[in-house]
This record gives sequence, structure tokens and C-alpha cells, in this order.
Amino acid sequence: MWCWLFLPIQRNMKIPRNSLLDKALRGLARVGGTGIRTNMARRFENKVVAITGGSEGIGLASARLFADEGAKVYITGRRQTRLDEAVEEIGNGAVGVQGDASNLADLDRLYDRIQRDNGRLDVVLGNASRCGMRSRSAVRSRAEARRFEHWERHPS
Repeated sequence: MWCWLFLPIQRNMKIPRNSLLDKALRGLARVGGTGIRTNMARRFENKVVAITGGSEGIGLASARLFADEGAKVYITGRRQTRLDEAVEEIGNGAVGVQGDASNLADLDRLYDRIQRDNGRLDVVLGNASRCGMRSRSAVRSRAEARRFEHWERHPS
């Protein structure tokens, strides 16, 4: 059973540890298909996770969750100062790679860094986004082309 949760998150919103939103996100991470899981410690031990837009908001909260579960976390963000703050906040050996998720050269740089450091990538969380009014067909075709171009260059 899947459940979508839409939260009123503001741009540049910081989610403090142990705040109500942080606890809610942690609670959602613990809900499984058959109920609530209680043994969550180190579920992502020795896993490599990449999160685009991981320097703030839900991306940052997700990065903290993955890091707390033992993952080696790589986050991206467009602003280096905010990225550095987020890496410090996440801790647990998180790595920040400055870049824009809509730029294929920046995604290549992220992938190359992960490949050089770890040789593999286990989880990708595409969190970065931009809002704007476009036709559904234009967005879909451009997004599909970008995705296929990128993964053709970097087959897994």
C-alpha cells in the first residue's frame, strides 16, 4: 500500500532535528507495507545514496535519515555555502557536490565522484525540482530525453 504525503514545505525551509516535521518524516520512513517496523537501525549500512536537492527541506531531512541508517550520502545543491552547511548538519561522512540537477554536466560530475569514491551507487533520490508553467508534452519529452541521454552515457 502506497501513501503520498504532501507537506506545505517552503523553499529554503530548515527542518530542525527532533522538530514535529522531522519526527513525522522519521515516522513515515518506519512505515512498511505490513505495518510499522521497529528494528530500523543501520538498514542502509554500506549503501551509497545520491540525493539531488539535498541541501534543504525534504531532501535534507531524507539525507539525515539515510545517514542515520548507515548510508554514505552524497547530496547536490546549487549554492555552495548552503551545501556546506547541510553536509555539516547531516554528518556521518556526507559529501556535498555543488551542481544543478537540470544540468547534465553537473550530474556527470556527481556520478564520476561517486564512482571514484565507491565504485557503485545503490539509491538515487531525485528531489530537486523547479516550478513553472509548461505543457505536459513539452515537460515529458524534455525530461525523458535528459534521462535517457544521461543513463546511456552511464549504464549501470
